[in-house]
Formats: sequence, C-alpha cells, structure tokens
Amino acid sequence: MVENAHNDNDGMQCNRIVTSSRLLHHAVPSRWIRSDRPFYCFRSKSFQGFSTRRSFSSSKKTKQEPPKLSRRGKVDLFLIITVALGSWLYLRDSDWDRDAWNEKEKLLDIALLREKEKNTTKSATQESHDRLPMPLRKYLDTAMANVPGTTPNDSKSVQKRARVVSVDQTGMFFASQQWYPFRSNLLTKTVFHQDDFPGFVWEASVTIMGMPNKVLETYSNGQGGIITKAWGKVPLIQVEEEEPYILFWLAMAPLIPSTFDPNSESPEQSETSQPLITWNSVQDLTTCSGTMVDRATNERFEMELQFDPTTYLLQSIRVTSPCLPHPWQVQYSNYQVLRGNDEDPRSGVLVPCEIEVGKWKPDDGHLDLHLKITNQHMQDIPLHDKANGP
Repeated sequence: MVENAHNDNDGMQCNRIVTSSRLLHHAVPSRWIRSDRPFYCFRSKSFQGFSTRRSFSSSKKTKQEPPKLSRRGKVDLFLIITVALGSWLYLRDSDWDRDAWNEKEKLLDIALLREKEKNTTKSATQESHDRLPMPLRKYLDTAMANVPGTTPNDSKSVQKRARVVSVDQTGMFFASQQWYPFRSNLLTKTVFHQDDFPGFVWEASVTIMGMPNKVLETYSNGQGGIITKAWGKVPLIQVEEEEPYILFWLAMAPLIPSTFDPNSESPEQSETSQPLITWNSVQDLTTCSGTMVDRATNERFEMELQFDPTTYLLQSIRVTSPCLPHPWQVQYSNYQVLRGNDEDPRSGVLVPCEIEVGKWKPDDGHLDLHLKITNQHMQDIPLHDKANGP
C-alpha cells in the first residue's frame, strides 16, 4: 500500500512535469521515454538532448545550398541570350553599313560635282591622244577596243568613258608573318579635270585570330584614313597606312584605263594647277615612264610602266620616290571583260582580274608581296545623266 501510494505520488509529479514540458517545449517525443526506468532519471538528459538537437537543426538551416536552375529555366535563359545576341549583331551590321555608305556617298557627291564642272569644258581631241607614248596609246586602244563610242575623235568620247566604278573583290594581305584572306568592295574614281583629286573607298571584311574585323579605308580630296572595328562595332587601335594612299589608288587605276590618259581630262586648266600624271619620252616599245604628283602633299612619284609586247596590256608599274624606303611595285595579270551591266556600253572594258602589290628589292631583284587582290564583279557608276539633271 505504501509502495502504491509512493508510485501514485511519483506519477502525479511526472504528469505535472510532462504538462509543464508541453507548455515550455511543445512536446516530448514518446520514444525518448523508456518504461524500465523512472522519469526523474530521464528528464534531465532528455531535455538536454532536446535542446541540443534543436541547436543542431538551426545551425544546418543557415548553410543553404545555392538555388539551381531547372531544365525549363536553362532553356529560357538560353533563348534570352540568343535573342539578345542576334539583335546586337543585327544592329552592329546596320551601324557599319551606314558608316560605309556615308563615305561612299561623299565620294559620289564629289564625283557628281566634278562631272558638272567637266561638262562646261572642251573634250579631248585626236591630236591630244596621238601625243601619248606609243606603248600607252596601244594599251588604251586595246583595253577599250570593245567600248562603243570611245574613239578619241568622237565628240562624246570623254562623256562615255567610265569615271567611277564599283568592284567586288577577294584577296589576301600579309601581316604578322602570315596571310589573311578578305572580301572587299572598292569604289574608286579618276580625276575629272586638272584641279580634281583622285579618290576611293575600300570596305573589307577579314577574320584575324578568330575575330571578324571590318576595315574602311578612304581617300578623298587628298586626305586618307583607316577605320578598323571588331565585329564592325568595337573600334580597334588605328594605324596609319605605311604607304601613301595615292599608291593604292594607282594600283587600282587599270580598272579605269582612261586614268592614264591626262588628255581625257579637261585641256583647259588654271595657271596654278598641275597635272596628276605627265609622261616622259618613250624608252622602248614596251616601256614608258612618267611622273605622278600628289597635289595634297606635293610628293612626286616617278613611274615606270611595263607592257606586254604581244597584247600591249599593262603588266606592271614600279614607283620610286624620296618618301618611299623601297621601290613600290604592282603587277597585273588575267585580263578579262568584267560585265556589271550588259546594257551599259562601258561594260566592255578589258581590266586585270589579278593584282599583286609589294616592295621591290633591287639588291636581289625580289618582289616582297603584301597584298593580293582578285577582281570578280565590276559595275560602272554613270554620273553623266545625273549631272545633266532630269
């Protein structure tokens, strides 16, 4: 009886403790309570273990792993990046195309103005054509033999000769001990009279070290410049051309053969003007020499032209000048009729499809090439009709 009373008292005390613990600690798991030992032996250890477990669980919650993208989230992110990159590429090309066209439009405006000025003067005559060196005269007659209305004694001869042409090109240039292929478009103009300047706009696309680059080289009114941008968007370090810009224009001169005929310009000139090209006495039947003057810098370039003795076509031009450390040379081959427009009467001109430019080394007679160009498609830009107006 005494033991039962004692046990009842212990049970009542345990109930009070359990009730208090529920209020303080919400609950005590039943698995912690063992039936083979009294609760008073268990309660201190159980509550101590309970608080310890609570502290462990709270510490683990503070160290959460970073969230991971679901499969659908990865697909959505990829689509967003693709659309953003495509939009950027489209806007990039639009900006470059606009800048390139602005430069070409400036050159065409100058050519149109010079065409209007030329039409107020007299045309070249048969007598002026006969004064040209014989190799050069034969070359011009051969290159333009199939062009209607370009005989020197034709009153409309000068008007029908091409003055501005656009040419699609491919090629390679040498830099950093290796060759880089490119694609380009050239817009070039000859001089319309003695006070005019030659000019060109050369737009090229080239990949260097896996990076696509856009190059825009211009020469107008005696001033030249180069713009280079990665992807046509990011400006790169701009470097000046090692050679005078007028030499690149000279290398492309056979695309407009009448460039070599100073008499195709206006015979009337001001007292202070100086011809772009003047020809010296003939050395032999396949060679002639002359002088080209860059009126913007007053630099003089001595030229020597070599012609094929059988076809009379121009083979090479070698240039020497005090401003050049080595003689400059350009070679021509693979002459063809490049037809840009079958209805254009000037599409029958014979031009070189292969052009190679380099430095001539007199010591070993070697030509150190740094530029190779293949002309693929040519189109005349007729300005005469525009110059006369509607």
